Amino acid sequence: MTRGLSETIDVFLDVPYALSHPTGMNDIGLGLKWRLFESDGLSVGLKPELSISSGDQEKQLGDGRSGAALTLLTQYELGDWTWLFNLGTELHRYSSAASQDESRRYINKASVGLTYQLDDQWLFVMDTGIQSHANKSEKKDPRFAIIGLIYSLSDDTELDVGYKKALNTTEIDRQVGIGLTYRFK
Repeated sequence: MTRGLSETIDVFLDVPYALSHPTGMNDIGLGLKWRLFESDGLSVGLKPELSISSGDQEKQLGDGRSGAALTLLTQYELGDWTWLFNLGTELHRYSSAASQDESRRYINKASVGLTYQLDDQWLFVMDTGIQSHANKSEKKDPRFAIIGLIYSLSDDTELDVGYKKALNTTEIDRQVGIGLTYRFK
């Protein structure tokens, strides 16, 4: 859930739940998006986030302790095209000694995306990215590509569907995502 506090600041609450194995609640995210700069189609923002320990660490659905993340968000719009670039890092604070020994404390991420407005209702999206592997012993970092569509049901409601595919063996092979966005006024 996201709420705009001003024209340049949104606060959000992310309550992720995994339907695939292992099933259950993941760590809750609380943060904000702050647009620092906007001019001639270019915008730059920061997204600081606090991860609240709520997922079951034994099921690998959480870290056992709260953590934090910071992401630099960049967007450039030109007509129907929008280019996106994100660069960030996450701090993981594991409560178990085994997780501390086996897992990286910092996970770095980068992604590049592109959207194209097909018409008034349809938006085509693509994204590709890489992040540090969570396991210290793994030498290959997970890489992925996403393709999807967003359909505007109304000015306040959007339905989206996407397909995520691994670009190497350390990423989850494939995932399908479905989302619904409603803007409260």
